[in-house]
This record gives sequence, C-alpha cells and structure tokens, in this order.
Amino acid sequence: MVRFSLPAALLLSLLFFAAGFIFIRQVGVQQDEVLFTTAVVPPFEYHYAIELRGRPFTAMIMPYLGTLKAHLWSKVFALRPADVFAIRLPVMVLSAATLLLYWAIFRLTLGHLVAVLVVGLLAFDPLYVITSTLDWGPVVLQRFLFAAGLLALVFYHRRQSPWLLALAGFVFGLGVWDKATFFWLLGAYSLAAFLVYPAVIVVPFTFRRLGILLLAGALGGAPFVYYNFHRPAETLAWTPQSEVLPYTQRAVIMKRTLDGSALFDYLTRQDAPPVPPVRTGVESAGVGLSGLTGHFHRHLLFPSLFVALGLALFVRRSAYAQATFFAAIALLSGWLVMFAFAMGGQGSHHMVLLWPLPHLMVACALCEIARRRRWIALAAAAVIAGSEALVTNEYYAQIVRNGPQDYWTTAAEPLRAYLAQAAPNGIYPLEWGIMGPLRALGRGTLQLGFTPEWLDAGSEFRPQDRAALEHLLNVVSPYFVRYVDRTGRSNGPVDRLVARSAELGFKEHRLATIADRHGRPMYLVTQFRPAP
Repeated sequence: MVRFSLPAALLLSLLFFAAGFIFIRQVGVQQDEVLFTTAVVPPFEYHYAIELRGRPFTAMIMPYLGTLKAHLWSKVFALRPADVFAIRLPVMVLSAATLLLYWAIFRLTLGHLVAVLVVGLLAFDPLYVITSTLDWGPVVLQRFLFAAGLLALVFYHRRQSPWLLALAGFVFGLGVWDKATFFWLLGAYSLAAFLVYPAVIVVPFTFRRLGILLLAGALGGAPFVYYNFHRPAETLAWTPQSEVLPYTQRAVIMKRTLDGSALFDYLTRQDAPPVPPVRTGVESAGVGLSGLTGHFHRHLLFPSLFVALGLALFVRRSAYAQATFFAAIALLSGWLVMFAFAMGGQGSHHMVLLWPLPHLMVACALCEIARRRRWIALAAAAVIAGSEALVTNEYYAQIVRNGPQDYWTTAAEPLRAYLAQAAPNGIYPLEWGIMGPLRALGRGTLQLGFTPEWLDAGSEFRPQDRAALEHLLNVVSPYFVRYVDRTGRSNGPVDRLVARSAELGFKEHRLATIADRHGRPMYLVTQFRPAP
C-alpha cells in the first residue's frame, strides 16, 4: 500500500478534476459565485476599503466576507479575460490540491490506507465535486486554507519548529479574512481535539506558543482585524434580511447534504426543455448511464456513518475509533454552532465546509474492517464511492437533459453578447441574479447601473425620485433586464417601475428575449418609450 499511496491519491485527484470539468460549460455563472468580482470589476459594490499610500485597498465585500478571492482572481483575469473557465478552473485546481493536502495529513497521522480512502470518498462525492467547480459558497478557499493550516500543525507537532506554528496561524488568518465562517471550523476542530486528543492540545500548551499562533493569525487576517478594530463587532452584529429556517428544516438540509441529494431542484430543472440539446459523446454517455442505473439520487455515505460510529463504539480503544470520535464531535459541533447565526446551516454550502469529516469516519471504519478482512473493506469502499459517482452523474445527466435552474442559466453569456453589441447608454437589471453574471462576464465594459432604492417595497417615491426617473427615461433611455418567467419571484420592483413610468407617459417595449442552450426563454430585455 505504501508504494501505491501517492500515485493513487494523484489518480483520484485527476478523476475528481475530470468529474468537475464536465460541469463547467453546462452551468451558467451564478450571482453568488461571482460575488468576489464586486471588488475588482465595475460597477464596484464592496463594503469596506483601507487607504494605503493614498489608494483604496478593498478589504471586505460584506461584514463577514473578505476580498482575498477578489485579489487573487484579479491576477487570473489579467492573464485570461473573465469567462466560465477563468472563474472555475482555478477553484478546481485548488480543490484538487486540497485533496492532496488531506492525503498528506492523514498519511502522517493515521496511515496510507486511511489517506487514500478519504481522498477516494471525497473525489467522488457529488457535493464536493459540484461545490468545488461552481463555488457559490464560497467554500473552496476555506477548505484549501484549512487543510494547509492543519498540515502545518501536523508538521509542527513532529518537528516543534515555531516557524511551522506561525505558518499555521498565518494561513488560518487568511481563512478568517476570506470568510468569517472559518471560525466555525477552528472552533469545531479545536473542541474535538481537546476532547479526544487532550495530550496533543494541553500538554504542549504554553502562552508563548499561543502568542505565536495568534500574532501570525492576526497578520494573515490583517484586513479583517483592521476592519473590526475600526468598526467593532460589526461582523457579529450583521444579520441578513432573510427568512430563518427552523432547526428541523436545517437538519433535513444536513441529512440531504450527507446523502448527496441536496442540490436536486436547486441546481437542476425537472421540466423538459422546448429544444433538446445536441449531445456530445460525454453527454450521451452520462444520460445513458443515468437511465441504466435507475437515476441515483442518494449515495451510501450517510448510512455508512452510523455503521462507522457503531463500530467505533465497539472497538473504542483503537486509533481508528479515536479518529472516528474526533470526526463525529467536530462534525456535530461544527453544525450546531451554525445555529447561532441567522443563516447558518440553511444551505449545503455551509455543510460542506465540514468535509472531509464524514469521509474520515467511514474511512476509519473501513480500515478497522481491513485489519480482519481487507477484501471486504476494499469492496465496501468501492461500492460507497461508486454510489457517490452515480449521484454525481445524475446531476450531470439532469442538467444535460433539462438544463440548470434559472439562477444558473446558460443564457447569461448570450445576454452579455447581445447587450455588448447593442451598447445601450445604461443597463439596469431588475431582479436578483442578473447583475453579478453581467458584471463578471462583461469584464467592466457594460454600462451597468444599480436599480433605484425606491423600487424596493416600502420605499417612498419622492419628488426628486420622480424627476430622476423622468430624466432616466427621457435622456438616458437605458435597457432593463428581467426574467421572462416571473413565477415564484417578487414582482414588486418590476410592477412599481412599470406603474411609475406609466404615470410619466412611458410604456414598456420588448426588445429581445434571450434563451438558454435548451431553447428556454430566460431573459427579457425592455426599454421604456413614450406611449402613443
């Protein structure tokens, strides 16, 4: 096993990359996926900037979301103009590298077999594949930085070099700056380590080591620290205006994330398209496999967790059992701490931050079985990973057949092309999910404008707003963009614009309807002209 451990991990990382690659062009760019571009592509929409040598350094996009990804991807966009490949290929590379980091961590702590099994179970996990390709959480940098920091701590534990401890702290600080949800991971893993491996935490503890870790962390997260120093507790005080789900519903989301079914309906459509797409060989193979295997919607990782925990309780003194307890405590505490936040645990993009803890539990159980019957353990691993691969394929097959949901529509690029050619004096997206893709794919060349505040529910339409609207319609004469199908969406902003424009003697005229690759009308482009 030792000889084949690294080659197996590399092969599994390549298979993971190939699985993600087939999704790249099937799914359009989504608003949250390109949220980072608000700090680097006009029209800018960031939350906080720091003055450095007379120039603003964008630090925070939201009170809990930093600009680390924005600054990194600004270098990517300098090499390749923004498109689905420039946006997604780098996150896939980072995610493949994260697999190798976890292989190194578990090889050094639990052995080669655990390391390979964890990588294998992660590489085929549909939630890991999809969130590592589309990254709307965003989660990819969070997972990469956490794995890198853990590996630095593992090396520190072996060599006792303060530089390694400082490196871990610095990387963790970067993770906090990237997104404050990184604290969930730090807290969950620290609690689990304290309860299961107290000798690793308590015995070597000194205030000097703690100081090194904290100072290095403050350096890595300097923009986040600076922001919270000047605006104390704003990160904790920020609460989004959205519906808070009950705990029972969050438990359902957690379960569906663990069994792989969480993104059906959210990412994939179920209704047949008006125009079936022309299929490539890969697409035909994916759709054919989906039909042959009975449309897998759930894999076997979730039930395997209960087997793993039961086995650990039975052989609780083994190293594998201890690792299972560690992973279970970190998984449960990491999930429960999300409840303290308004939107915590309300989406699968929160749950996957806790990966690879479920996979570690199952891998440890398989290694415990392998002590007695290696062939049974390897067969079980193959069955679990195979079920994961079938669910991943089902996501792909549904997208190929029916297309993705509206917010992931492939019509975003045709819309950008139409608007670039028409070159209107202004472009106003009227609904959520339109501005982000146009900003990113337009690369700052489209004349995008923010919709007026008085379009929001409860906002007053003042005389100065009326004058501004009259000037906008008479002089600027911009294009407005909304979805064709407004079913299930808040129609208030569109209805208010139509009504108040009518008061000024303007009527909405349709200019173009933009369809996706399945022939489904997605975007409506309009302009307001004087009524006859």
